[in-house]
Amino acid sequence: MSTMKRAIAIILSAAIMLAPLASCGEPEARRPVTAAELLNLGEKYLLTMDYEQALVHFARTIKIDPMNPRGYTGAAESHVGLGQTDNAVNVLQYGIGMFYDDEAFLVNSVGIYEAIIDIDPMNPDAHIGLANTYIALGDEGRAIEALRRGHNELPYDVTIFDMLSGIEGIPEDIPGDPFEDDDFPEGLDGPEDPEAPEGPEENTEENANDDPAGDEMPQPEVEEENDPPADEPQPPELASWKQLYINHIARNPGYSADATQYRLIHIDNDGIPELLITYPSAAEGSALITLRSNDSLDVLEFYDGSLSFYDRGNLFIIEGGRQGEFYSTIYRIQNGRFSQMHNGRYEMDYDSDFDPDGFPGLRFYWDGRELSEAEYDNALNAAFNSSRATSAYGLSNYNATEITNQIRGY
Repeated sequence: MSTMKRAIAIILSAAIMLAPLASCGEPEARRPVTAAELLNLGEKYLLTMDYEQALVHFARTIKIDPMNPRGYTGAAESHVGLGQTDNAVNVLQYGIGMFYDDEAFLVNSVGIYEAIIDIDPMNPDAHIGLANTYIALGDEGRAIEALRRGHNELPYDVTIFDMLSGIEGIPEDIPGDPFEDDDFPEGLDGPEDPEAPEGPEENTEENANDDPAGDEMPQPEVEEENDPPADEPQPPELASWKQLYINHIARNPGYSADATQYRLIHIDNDGIPELLITYPSAAEGSALITLRSNDSLDVLEFYDGSLSFYDRGNLFIIEGGRQGEFYSTIYRIQNGRFSQMHNGRYEMDYDSDFDPDGFPGLRFYWDGRELSEAEYDNALNAAFNSSRATSAYGLSNYNATEITNQIRGY
């Protein structure tokens, strides 16, 4: 794979405009890049559907010129192209607070919200954001239509219902108060806790105290012989990693807990899986966790990156990038800790001659030494055979409740 293709494939950024600009080389030796140049590059990448690179350049536009509305809508469109609908909504919500009276921004936002809803019709924030945008445009009728559509998709979303009823009361042709008992789907107990997951009736306060997540997490559905009673001791090494992982999940839910994703993967071959957590925002990034000892974990945090690994081969790579800089860092696990083996990076060189398509050249570094592109690719391929690796993001992911059940029944 060429380096440019690799760069395109590995950027998994979220709310990237909140991250600081990386400084490369001596500032005085670089020609300043203007917001217009970055915006132009972002538009070119967007037109060619290279959404990762488009996002990088719109994000840099925002950093240089935060009052440029196109930076925000361009970043949102890039997130939509990447399928990152929550991030697209976050960008638009941030932008509308700055450009509430900018009609062009609002009209553009309407189209982006519609695209988000087409992809992710069960996203309540998208329906609410579309309605708020119409309200900013002074079009209450379309705001009501947007909320009606949202209510039809999500009849038990209280925010949408309250917003709709606040504008026009409770219309006769829309289902009534979502807290009415008769409207609850089978399996919910009633209005006191409409989102509570099903769990055993004996989930008492005493049981909840044994579970660091409290009564929000149901008991695991595993065979009795694989799930001994709480007073029957498990092997110490097994009980240790399970409890430590569960505690970490309960204490680090992320800003949007419902959107946080979890996976169990096997990097080394010690019989205990590693836990990979992917948070929904770039500011939180991802975390890889392994058992360091019977009472502690080793946590590797990374941002704007993807992870591939040799299954039980004790080698993995994190590749990512943002704002014109990209990295490929190779690790293994040694004595219960993540140990870096090699570090490769490359960056866009805005001092170089731009190619006929208007894109800058690249500079390459491996373990701190500058290399040519061919030398860089050879060093990377020698250190990590991507054809042998498994992408962690091609595996199934689970929410906090599901992964807790998996860990308990492991």
